[in-house]
Amino acid sequence: MPALMHADDCLSELVFDHYFSGELSSSEARALHDHLTRCVRCSLRCDVLARQREAYLERMPGWEALEQRGASAAPAAPRRRKPQLWAAASALALAAAVMLVALPRELPEQVRSKGKPQLSVFLKQAERVHRLSSGEHVAPGDRLGFAYTALEPKHFALLQRDARGAAIYYPVAAETVRVAAGHDVALDFSIQLDDASGDEHFYALFCTQPAALQPLVEALLRRGQLTVPSDCQVDELTLKKRSEAP
Repeated sequence: MPALMHADDCLSELVFDHYFSGELSSSEARALHDHLTRCVRCSLRCDVLARQREAYLERMPGWEALEQRGASAAPAAPRRRKPQLWAAASALALAAAVMLVALPRELPEQVRSKGKPQLSVFLKQAERVHRLSSGEHVAPGDRLGFAYTALEPKHFALLQRDARGAAIYYPVAAETVRVAAGHDVALDFSIQLDDASGDEHFYALFCTQPAALQPLVEALLRRGQLTVPSDCQVDELTLKKRSEAP
């Protein structure tokens, strides 16, 4: 059974800011890269921030364009910036940043039902993070991270089944836990796949009321199928694991 690795030492926004500004020392940069190889959550965040930074720089004109624009424009009288306008501009910039963070790097290869709560599984390989679709192949030692999408708050759990048994991945509790609405909300742990061959099944449970998890795990062990409570929706994703790493 894969071992859970909780990311209690995740990197702060300030550390990422210093990193992208080139203000980290060589030892600090090495420590950051070492952490990114272990933590799927921070790796996903770093990837999103990098794409956000690239998108911003692409929209900004170069120095030559600014100089040409300044030379051709008539000098304008200085104006006092109004605080309320600055606050509005800041709010718009923040909203744009939130939209960029919420956008996934790539669309899932499968066609998913619009509006249905969804599970996302990410494969971390070196410095790259890849969103997996159901039916894709993985290998022993691969590091996986998880995220959910829900249009409204739900009672949530993540269960797993493979050739060796079944388990509750999230939460570490006897019943589902209430989670906020959001798009690609990362769960605060990752797993490393063991050497058991066969399919890896993941079940994301989205319920309107709390649901006991132990009976669901027992049903998975007995029948190999999840018995879904009447007030719940489930999003299942299956990965095919090779017997050994390539």
